[in-house]
Amino acid sequence: MEQTRVDPGAPRRENVNPLSVLIHGNQRAQARKMGRNRKAQVRMKKMKTTRRAVKKEVDQRVHKRGAEAQKRRRKMESRRSRKRTKIRMCPRMEKMTKAERKKTKLT
Repeated sequence: MEQTRVDPGAPRRENVNPLSVLIHGNQRAQARKMGRNRKAQVRMKKMKTTRRAVKKEVDQRVHKRGAEAQKRRRKMESRRSRKRTKIRMCPRMEKMTKAERKKTKLT
């Protein structure tokens, strides 16, 4: 590999991932697309399938991931609502004011 001249003050870059060098949004999207393309190609070769089958598989995985996240969120929500239940007092205590409640000792 030939050595390229760089200005000596520049930070050293060794084996930088070319996808991380692209900065602008559109370029990043293109890079992601390239990556996906490459992954799809590899999978197609390995499994001897068509692009369509690979796409289907990926879509399925993404959907599953979303569904799992949704399930987690729902679970958290129910947990939160359970926490907010009020501790009820016995009817006699409910009638009293706060000061009176403090005076009476619960045994």
